[in-house]
Amino acid sequence: MDEVNKINDEIVNDNTLADNTEKSNSEEKKQTMEECMNWCSMIWKSNPWNKDRTDSDMKEDCNNLCYSSMWIQDNDLELCSKSQDVLLKSWCYTEVAKAKKDSSICDKVTDSTLKNACYSSLAEELKDVNICNKIESDIFKQSCVDTINNN
Repeated sequence: MDEVNKINDEIVNDNTLADNTEKSNSEEKKQTMEECMNWCSMIWKSNPWNKDRTDSDMKEDCNNLCYSSMWIQDNDLELCSKSQDVLLKSWCYTEVAKAKKDSSICDKVTDSTLKNACYSSLAEELKDVNICNKIESDIFKQSCVDTINNN
């Protein structure tokens, strides 16, 4: 009987260990701006297309990327607005809009095509045809409605 109890204890301990490992793997470690910049500069410098570009170019590119990617952690619109790259800024606003389920965030996108893409992406994410109505282009609006209605 002691042997059975010992085996049961081992199974419980193994399952507890597995549960704890699963929990620790699922917990996200927040990345700091400094860590992002270090990672970005390492990748940037290893890219052969950047060999003739300056450190100032690298800093600007990495700042844009890191500010735009910080939404992952904080859904922070202020960080989105700091990016000077129109595509990264629009992507950031789109992802924050989806995370917050708020179509008014798409209003901040300055490029009309990218704004339409923001609305469309959010509408598809939320399966909300009403958001499609904010799309200015009739073609994109209809595509948005069709996508939602067909899914």
